[in-house]
Amino acid sequence: MRQEEVVASRSVGRSYHRAVHGMASSVFLALLLVLWPSTSAAQQREFTETATLETYSRVLDLLFPTVRSSKGPFEYRFDLRFLPSSTEGESQIIIETKSDGSVDVTHYSLPRGAASVSWQVHSLKAKLGREDASEIAKCIKIESRKVDAFPSFIRDFIMDFAQLDLKAPMQTSVAIDSWTYMLTFRTNSNELRFSLSGSGPGEDQRNHALIRWMNRVKKYVEEAEPKK
Repeated sequence: MRQEEVVASRSVGRSYHRAVHGMASSVFLALLLVLWPSTSAAQQREFTETATLETYSRVLDLLFPTVRSSKGPFEYRFDLRFLPSSTEGESQIIIETKSDGSVDVTHYSLPRGAASVSWQVHSLKAKLGREDASEIAKCIKIESRKVDAFPSFIRDFIMDFAQLDLKAPMQTSVAIDSWTYMLTFRTNSNELRFSLSGSGPGEDQRNHALIRWMNRVKKYVEEAEPKK
């Protein structure tokens, strides 16, 4: 840890690295109590009646890049996945910080007006007559765009993440119409995974601190200009 704290990129200060790495170790035990993956009651009921939740999850992993598919070196990588419980489309944001201080932000989403991935999975399963995640994923279109994000803004988001109070949520009640928020955070030596259920972006008051942070990032990225 000490060596990692000393070796910092030119544009990212020592306190930035200490905060992120310190956070990674401090929340490890709490993460053992967080369900992975987590789904809302509506999603569980929906997939019991049609395609299985396992097929849906596999299709999502085929459509949206995962940490395992990352190309090139990075210091920190965040994969933020948003799964609405309604007909709104699923989306994912990937943030990578490089050793030279640069930042790469990519937003993945469905085309405007397209049905949600969950709805398309159900429809394509009926059309194909089987639950073949690979074949289903080939029929679903996902758009991606690089975002012209200011490195200083992204570093501020990462500092906010490092300072979150990431206590494991211990409530046992199940929301009827909730979103699922999934986050994977990775460095060269750590990988942390979170999956939480909560209200949508417009109803953040009672959401877990991590969900509120993810929704702030989502709003910033969706409003940012495409990278030229």
